[in-house]
Amino acid sequence: MGIYNANFGTFKNAKFKVKVVNGHLAVDIPGRIVMELKDPDDEGLWYFKLANTVAYSFNRDERGKVNAMNLHQTNFLSKKTAEQGEAVEKDQKDVEEKYKPYVGQYIDHKGEVVFKALVQGGSWFLIIEARKLSN
Repeated sequence: MGIYNANFGTFKNAKFKVKVVNGHLAVDIPGRIVMELKDPDDEGLWYFKLANTVAYSFNRDERGKVNAMNLHQTNFLSKKTAEQGEAVEKDQKDVEEKYKPYVGQYIDHKGEVVFKALVQGGSWFLIIEARKLSN
């Protein structure tokens, strides 16, 4: 199937191996586990069989040969209420009504990163604030 060189996060020149396991495409994640993949969805994403938060897609060259693998990972964020943090929404008067529900602060599930989604000059901005982790 193929070997893909990975350089992101904790992976430095790590070799991700794509192979067939139990009749399904699978990814051997170096130093971790071999994860079987579901068949691709309508968008070409191959999700882990055990979790819908990680998927892979594959790029093809002009001859149709796979030449790259892409990782797609979903992180669930919770929107903060006005009592939990700075009210970003109050300064967002020029936002179209249909987009107003999305303006605000979001926090990751570990409470380590705050994301502010706001509009300025008609363009969306995402401000990311990493917090120092306590021991």
